[in-house]
Amino acid sequence: MVEAGDSSFGAPVLSASTNGEAVVEDPTYNPAKGPETVTTPVVTRAEKTISITDDIEISEAAGTSLIIVLVIVVLIVGCCFGSGTLLICFASITKASQ
Repeated sequence: MVEAGDSSFGAPVLSASTNGEAVVEDPTYNPAKGPETVTTPVVTRAEKTISITDDIEISEAAGTSLIIVLVIVVLIVGCCFGSGTLLICFASITKASQ
C-alpha cells in the first residue's frame, strides 16, 4: 500500500482523508441512473436579407473617378509585367552571349 508522502511515483501521494470531518452525501444520488444531460436551447437569429436591384445610380464624378482608378491599376500591372518580361529577356540574351 502506498502511504502519504511516499515518493514511489516521483511526487508525494495525495491523501483523500477528511481529517475526521463528516462526509456530506447527496441523498438524491443514484449511481444506476447515471448523469442527467441538460440541453441548452438553441437560439436562432433571423437572417437579414439584402435586395440587389439593377437601378444603380452613379454620379458623373464618381464614374470618372472609377475609370481613372481602373486605368491606373491597369498601367501599374502592365508596367510590372512588361519590365519583368524585359528583365528576363535581357538576362537570357546576356547569358546566351557569354
